[in-house]
Amino acid sequence: MSYFLFVDESGHDRKLAPAEVLGGFAIRDGALWPFIQAVFQLQEAIFGVAYPVLNAERRALKKTERDQIDLKEIKGDKFLNPRVFKKASWCKRFEPAERKKLAEFTLRNGSMGTRESISALAQAKLAYVDAVLDLASSFKGQFLGILVPVDAPGDRKITVLRKDYAYLFERFFYFVDSKPREHMGIIVFYELDKSASHILLGQMQSYYQDFKTGRDRSERLVPEPLFVHSDLTVGIQVADLAAYILSWGHEFDRKPLVPRARKELAPYVEKLQSLRIDSRIGEAKSEGIYVVYDLRSKREKQKGNAA
Repeated sequence: MSYFLFVDESGHDRKLAPAEVLGGFAIRDGALWPFIQAVFQLQEAIFGVAYPVLNAERRALKKTERDQIDLKEIKGDKFLNPRVFKKASWCKRFEPAERKKLAEFTLRNGSMGTRESISALAQAKLAYVDAVLDLASSFKGQFLGILVPVDAPGDRKITVLRKDYAYLFERFFYFVDSKPREHMGIIVFYELDKSASHILLGQMQSYYQDFKTGRDRSERLVPEPLFVHSDLTVGIQVADLAAYILSWGHEFDRKPLVPRARKELAPYVEKLQSLRIDSRIGEAKSEGIYVVYDLRSKREKQKGNAA
């Protein structure tokens, strides 16, 4: 038996987001497929059509390789950005049946959508995020989130495994290690560009092979991750939503120039906090949602203080 940890990131382009976040969604292998099926049923109930079905229909209409296809993605920056909240407020709150009908019309017709149907789709997106987190809870799914404020000191491009990744894997290890010995942990990443994926793969292999802590933890975690595409993998989509919510909605301590937490995301943050993976190691507590205010190692901090 195994536990999957689906991992995606938010804010790592360091352009606008207040924090870089690694979001993780953990679920037992036997619950994964039933959860995926339930998610597709949820999409049909809210949008009138499951996103994979909608995208398959759009691909079928493609006549040549040059034809552009407007594929629909379920991502935090598409479902929870400020424009979605603004559009949702254009109209009164729709009843679920009417909202579904109007939302499906907008999904299928795009620019032909009316102001009313566009508002209904925005309301449907917000309802979906709320419902999918509840669904994750019902399948005993849990979350991890490691936040790095955008102004945190430390080099982002290093040859060893970065501190936020190490903290994420550490917390997943504690989670799996609390289960019976036959359980293993499998890490699934959203596929970055090829070079970035190779770098991360090399860093993980080095950590789990060259360091005693890594070698010990490889007894419970498979040290080589799987890479998948977010638009094809429900687990990654859920991790992406979590990462976006924490990046823009978490109330971590920040300097004046760093954007404030968005209040409209607070209910989603609260749900993630209730589903986070916390562990106890002796007398110490390891929180599943954790803020790293400094990426530097102890040695780097000492050098900085000496200078």
